[in-house]
Amino acid sequence: MKTPANKVPRTGIRKSAACLAAACALSVPNLHAQTLVWDFDEVGSLPTAVDSSGNSYNGTSAGNVAGNGSSYSGFTSTGSYVTHNFGPPPYSPTLTPYDNNLYRQDVTFVANISNPGTNGVNLVARGGRPTGGGDNAWSLWLSDPDIDGNRTISVGMQSWNSQQVVQTSNPIAFDQSTTYQIAIAWDFTDFAWTYDFNIYLTPAGAGSVVNVFSAVTTLDGGMADLNVDSFTVGGVEAGFWGTASPAGFFGGNISDVQLYLGTELTPTQLDAFIPVPEPGTTVMLAVGGLVCLAVRLRQRTHFSVNA
Repeated sequence: MKTPANKVPRTGIRKSAACLAAACALSVPNLHAQTLVWDFDEVGSLPTAVDSSGNSYNGTSAGNVAGNGSSYSGFTSTGSYVTHNFGPPPYSPTLTPYDNNLYRQDVTFVANISNPGTNGVNLVARGGRPTGGGDNAWSLWLSDPDIDGNRTISVGMQSWNSQQVVQTSNPIAFDQSTTYQIAIAWDFTDFAWTYDFNIYLTPAGAGSVVNVFSAVTTLDGGMADLNVDSFTVGGVEAGFWGTASPAGFFGGNISDVQLYLGTELTPTQLDAFIPVPEPGTTVMLAVGGLVCLAVRLRQRTHFSVNA
């Protein structure tokens, strides 16, 4: 596939070298395994998010979205988003018609985020359409920071019969200047209509993913299937049932978006996608550490002489 003219070499946060190997290990036909991958490394206003998974599920930008070569920003309104419509089913010949729903199966969503806003609902992603009034399978968002800078992560889910469930984590320390990998992985049990999910929030450079919230949700009949044919990142209007699919927009930067349908990634697999700080950042941290050490040694020497 020819590289689009608006793509430039990546700067800032880099992917782990293990990403490619991890993706290859998960290669499965159809929509299972790596369904959609938006690097968000294009530049300019309203870029097309090229799907590097090979499935050609490119994302359409709207509103104020812009790319700087390493991430997208401009998620400053409910009309500012990146979305893809998968079209009508069947999505996979391996699923029965009743179960052949984008989100009525194991699902994993992964992205890198930084500098979220203070918009009440700082929307990261939705399993559904960006426009209002429709049904949506799930929505994932961050709260505004509390007085200590902590945020909560909420996931809203809706069933086919309009049952709504919103589950929220405890407050989590969040550094506005740090890039984090955020991920949610659902394990779907069809005979019980349960979704056992784990949410991870992991700072760049960490050795392994950090599980910040786990829960089990029972949805009668599974996640919503009416009009649930899309995937959206960054900004959305309120769905028909607004509690589980509220209006919101992220406000900050998003990159390295991945969606896996039919696959629940394990923590070890998610480790491969933890963002890696640029060497310059590492060098600055190392220099800072050496300066602090030198100051401490000088202070200790001075104290010893005066003692």
